[in-house]
Amino acid sequence: MHKLEYVIKTLFNLQAQINLSVETLNEVYNNPSLFVGKTLENFYHEKMGLEPAIHTLISNYSIIQFCSFLDEYNDFFNPAFCEEKYQDRILNVKKKNVPGLKRINQWKDLNKFRNNLVAHNLRIKNESFFSTKFEKLEYKIPNKISEKNLSRCAKSPDFEQ
Repeated sequence: MHKLEYVIKTLFNLQAQINLSVETLNEVYNNPSLFVGKTLENFYHEKMGLEPAIHTLISNYSIIQFCSFLDEYNDFFNPAFCEEKYQDRILNVKKKNVPGLKRINQWKDLNKFRNNLVAHNLRIKNESFFSTKFEKLEYKIPNKISEKNLSRCAKSPDFEQ
């Protein structure tokens, strides 16, 4: 069960990170008074509000987390990678997750957004993001906290040795 055990531990760890990010975003959103008058000096504007800074950083990082979770789930949580004797259980869990994954997969630009703007060097096909060639970029990604909450609905694998 070594391969499957490592995959499950990775998925649980990523899910815990996603939960932390989403819960933190919820708290920031639900408690704006905590951030009134709190600013960061010399970032983009003379004084940048702490609330939008926290929201932006956590939202961007959550995209990386979502992509990592989906990569692990799709590439490694499958019978072809894991031990054959767990095939039926893996397929059963994947079947239970179809509705949630169907909704998550509607965010077609998760990897594109991660690669172009969050995780790499702000380049799109070797062209700088700041180039005048790009007037307006649009990405289909989760922009609302309620959409990010959806990612927390995946079923946990139920495996026993």
